[in-house]
Amino acid sequence: MRRLLVSSYLLVLFILVSISAKSTFAQVLAPSFPPTPEITSAESPFNYGIAVTNLQMPDGRGDEGTVALNVFKSDLSFAGVNWIRADVTPRLGYSYFQNQVVCVPTGGPVCMQTFIDVDKLEGYKVLGVIDHLTVNYAQSICGSGIIPWTPDFTGNGRAETFSLEDWELVVDCVSEKFAGKIEAYEIWNEPLEPVFQMGYQNGSPENYFQMLKSAYEIIKVNDPNATVVGLGGLMAFHNGRDTDGDEVIDITGGYLMQESRDFSDELILLGGVNYTDVISVHGYDWGWTSKDRLDNFESNINYYKDSWNKSVWVTEAGFKADSPDGRQTDFLQYAYSSFLNSGASKIFWFAWKDFSDPNLELAGAYGIVGRPVHQYMSDFIATSKSGLLKVSTQPAVDATIIVEKENNESINFQRQWGIDWERLQVGQYKVKVVYNEPSINGKTTVVPSPLDISIDSSKTTHVIIDLTTGQTRTDKIWEDRGENEEFESGLLRVETNPAAGLDINVSSISDSASNFNRQWGVDWDEINVGDYEISFDYPHSTINGKRVVLPISRIIRVEDDMTTNLMVDATTGQVHTSVNDPSVGPTYNSGRLRVATNPPSQVEINVSPNLYPLVSFSRFWGVDWEMLEAGSYSVIITPQNPPLGLFINPVSQTASVSPQQITQLEIDSYTGQITTSYYPE
Repeated sequence: MRRLLVSSYLLVLFILVSISAKSTFAQVLAPSFPPTPEITSAESPFNYGIAVTNLQMPDGRGDEGTVALNVFKSDLSFAGVNWIRADVTPRLGYSYFQNQVVCVPTGGPVCMQTFIDVDKLEGYKVLGVIDHLTVNYAQSICGSGIIPWTPDFTGNGRAETFSLEDWELVVDCVSEKFAGKIEAYEIWNEPLEPVFQMGYQNGSPENYFQMLKSAYEIIKVNDPNATVVGLGGLMAFHNGRDTDGDEVIDITGGYLMQESRDFSDELILLGGVNYTDVISVHGYDWGWTSKDRLDNFESNINYYKDSWNKSVWVTEAGFKADSPDGRQTDFLQYAYSSFLNSGASKIFWFAWKDFSDPNLELAGAYGIVGRPVHQYMSDFIATSKSGLLKVSTQPAVDATIIVEKENNESINFQRQWGIDWERLQVGQYKVKVVYNEPSINGKTTVVPSPLDISIDSSKTTHVIIDLTTGQTRTDKIWEDRGENEEFESGLLRVETNPAAGLDINVSSISDSASNFNRQWGVDWDEINVGDYEISFDYPHSTINGKRVVLPISRIIRVEDDMTTNLMVDATTGQVHTSVNDPSVGPTYNSGRLRVATNPPSQVEINVSPNLYPLVSFSRFWGVDWEMLEAGSYSVIITPQNPPLGLFINPVSQTASVSPQQITQLEIDSYTGQITTSYYPE
C-alpha cells in the first residue's frame, strides 16, 4: 500500500515542477554528482515533529492504550517525524478508536492519569508545553499532597487566578515527575494572545520573564538535560501591512507584528537570554502562500534568532486542507523551505488530526493524517535540501555552460544549450560560458565573464545570459512559481511517467508552421498562444515490464503568461493536465481516488473512466490517493479468494472525481458494502 501511495504521490511532485528533489526531468540527464549528497542537520527526523493537543492525545492506559499509541506512532513514522509537541496535562480527551468518550467532567479518579505514557513512546521525543492547562490539572499529575487546588472541568479553574508561587509549584512537580522522559519544555503558549492571558501570565514581558526565569532554574535542578524553550511561540507573520508598509498586522483583530518584536526585545533587556536554551515561534500565513509572506517568515525568524542569539524552533505551523486559497502540500513545501532558509532547527506541524470545536480559532481541517500532505511531509524530510539552477542564453545557441562549486572541485559539470532546472547542493558556484562563434544572427558575440551565484534551499536560481551584449541577469524564484519571470507567450511542458522515449507530437490547430515533436518530453517550450493537439507514439509494447497504454490525443490550450503542464502515464493511459498561472500558483483539473478495505484484504480493484473505458487500471488491496483526471469512473471490486464472510461476488460503484477533491470508497471486507465519501485535498 505504501508503494502505491508513493507511486501516485510522485505524480503530484512532477506537476508541482520540481517541488521535491525526487522529481526527475525526462530529457535532462541526471547530474553525475554528487555521489553522496551533503546531508545537513535539517535532514534529521528528530528536527521535525507534530503538534498534538490535549484533546487529541491517545489514551495510553492498559492494553488498548498500547495499541492506540502504536497506531499513533505509526502515523508519526509515516510522516517521517520523531518529535511530539503536547500540553502537559492529564489525558482528558477522546479515545483514539471510534471517538468514544473515556473521560467526562464527572468521571472522577478514573481520569486522573498522565497526559501521555511516555514510557510507551520509545524512539520519540516529547516537547511538553507547560501552560494554563497544566496549571489547572496539576493535581491530577502531581497529587493533592503537592498541588492544593483541584482541577476544574468546566473552565480554566486555577489558571484564571494563579500566582507566581503557584506556577513554581507546578513547574517543580512536573519537571520532577517527568525527569529524563520529556526532552524539552516550552514555557506557556502564545503569551501575547488574549485567550492565553490569565492569572499571573497577563501578557506583560515583566511577568513572562519571571515565569521563564523561575521555570528555567527549577527545571535545570530537577532535570539538567532538559531543554527550556522560551518565548512560547511568538508569531512570525500576521496578515496585511500598516500604512507605513513596515509592520504586519493580523486583520482579524490581533496585535501588530511590531508588538511581538517589542515583547521579545523587552525580555532580552530583562535578561531572558540567560534563562532559555532555545526560542520558539509559530508560523501561520492564515490562508495564503505567497512570496511576501514567505519573506516575512524569513525576516521575522531571523530577527528573533539574531537578537536572542539562540536556535529557533517553529513549534506550530500548518494550513487547512479545506482552504480555498491553497493546498497543504504547497504550504509545507514553501513555508518549511522558508523556515529552513532562516535557520530554524525544528519544525512542528499543526496538527495531527482535525479540530472539530467551531469556537476554536484554529478549528478546521488542519490535520495531516490520511491526506496527501502526510506522505508529502515524509518525502520533504527525507530529501536532502538543495536548490535548482536554470541557465538560459539569449538567443538560444549551443554554448557550453560550465558550473563549478567553490571549495569542492569534485562538483563540476557542463551542459550545452543551457541548464534546465538542475538540482544542486546549496552553496556558492561559478558559472562560465564558452562560445567560439564570432557572431550570432549577424550580431557580434559578447561572452560575459564568469558569474558568481548562490544556490539556496528550495529556490530556483535563474541565470539569463545575452550573448550579443554580454549582459547577465540572475533571478531567485520560489520553486519555479515565476515570481520574477515574465513570459511573452505561453509555455508547454510534457512529462512522462515512467520516463520513456515517447514521441510527443504537438500540432497547432491554426498554424501548421508551429508543429513540432519531441522524444522523452517537452521542457517548458515557449510557443505561441493557441490550441494544440497532443498525440503520442511509442514503438514498444512494454515499459519497465508494464503494458504500454498510450493516451488518446487531446486538445490543449496554451495561454499567455501561463504554463500548461501534462503528466503522461504511458502504462495506464492517464494524462494529468494543469495550467499554472505564475501570479497565483498552480491549479489542477484533477482529483484523487482512494479505495480502502476494512479490514484490509486482498481484493482486486478495477478502475475505468466511463468516457474512455479502455484507459483503465487495476490494483490489489486498495487504491491510495491515485491522481486522476476529473470525471466519472466505474470501480469494480472482486473479493479475495477465499472470500471473507458474505462478500463472495464482485460489487461495483460509480465514483465521481472532482478537481482538488479526494473521493474515498471504503469496502466492508465481510459484506462487500461500499461507503463513498468526499473531502478536500
